[in-house]
Amino acid sequence: MARLSPAEKKLAKEKAEEEAAAARRLKEEKENAEEEERKNQLNMKKKEEEEQRDRKREEKAQARLKKKLEEDAAKKVKEAEEAAKKKQEEDEALDKAIKEAVRKNMSMDVEEGKGSSDEEDGQPKKKRKKKDKDKKKARKDRKAAAKVGEEAGGAVPGEGEEIKSNLRTGRFSPIKPKRLHRKHNHKFKREHVTASKLLTKDDKYLELALSCRAFMAEAKKVDETFVLEPIDPKNVEGRVERPAQLPINYTDLTSTIKVSENAKFEKSKPWGNKKKWKAVDEDGLEDPEVYFAFAFSCDVDPDDLIERVIHEWRRQGGNRLELSELECFESETAIVIYNLLHDGSTAHY
Repeated sequence: MARLSPAEKKLAKEKAEEEAAAARRLKEEKENAEEEERKNQLNMKKKEEEEQRDRKREEKAQARLKKKLEEDAAKKVKEAEEAAKKKQEEDEALDKAIKEAVRKNMSMDVEEGKGSSDEEDGQPKKKRKKKDKDKKKARKDRKAAAKVGEEAGGAVPGEGEEIKSNLRTGRFSPIKPKRLHRKHNHKFKREHVTASKLLTKDDKYLELALSCRAFMAEAKKVDETFVLEPIDPKNVEGRVERPAQLPINYTDLTSTIKVSENAKFEKSKPWGNKKKWKAVDEDGLEDPEVYFAFAFSCDVDPDDLIERVIHEWRRQGGNRLELSELECFESETAIVIYNLLHDGSTAHY
C-alpha cells in the first residue's frame, strides 16, 4: 500500500472532518424537526382540549337557558290557565247567583197571610189575623188609589210622591222591596248613552242583560243616586234604581234598554275586509256585537262617570260607551234636515 503524502493526509483529514460536521448538522436538524413536531402536536392537543371544554361549557349554558325558558313558559301557561279558570269560576258563580235570585224571586211569591196555625214569631194567632187584615186593607187602599189615578189619567206620580218598586217580592225573596227615591232632584237628568257589547257566551240574550246589570253596579260605585230612566218618560215602571231590578225578560228589559229590532244575537260570517282581521271560530263565524241605548240620571258629571266605568266595561267585553248628543232615542232625520234647509230651525222638534 502506497504511503500518502502529508498534503494528501491533510486533505483526507479535512474531508473526514467536513463529513463528521455534516453528519452532526444533519442529526441536529433532525432532532430540531422532531422537537418542533412534538411541540406542534402538543399545541394542537391543548387547542383541541380547550375547544372541547368551550363546547361543553356552551352546551351546559344552552341547556340551562333552555331549561329556564321552558320553566318560565310552563309557569306562564299555568298562571294563564289558573287565571282563566278563576275568571270562568267567577262568571259561573255570578250567573248562578243571578239565576238563583231570579228563580227564587219568581217561584217564591208566598202569600203574605200564610203562616203557622197557632203562633208565628211568638205572636198569637189573633194578633196575626189582625195584622193580616191591616195588610189586606192597605193593599185594597193602594189598588183603589191606583184605579182612581188611572181613571184621572195620572199615570205618572205627582211631584213629591213616592212609588214602590216594580219587583214582586215575597217574604222569603232575596230581593226586598224598596221605595224609589222619586223625591230626589238629580243634577243631570235623562242623559242619553249609546253602547255596544261583543257577545261571546252561549246564551247571548242573558249575557247582554247581565252586562247591563254589571254596568249599573259599576256606575252606582261612582254615584249612589245613579238611576236608569225609562225609554218612555211616562212609564214609571221602566225606571231602575238597583242592578237587581233590571229584568232579564226582554219584554220588560226593553222598557229601559233600547235594543234595535234589527239587532242580531246569532253568529254570522264576516263580510268585506273584516275577514282579514276578525276573530272567527272553526266554522268561520264571528260573535255578534249588539248596539243599544239607554238614559240615566245622576248627580256626578256624566262625562266623569263614563270615564270612570269605561275601562271596566271594556274589560268585561264591552266596546262602545259614549254620551249621545241627541237627547232622544229616535230622531226624524229627514224632517230635521228639511227644516234646517228651509227655515234653519229645529226648535219645534
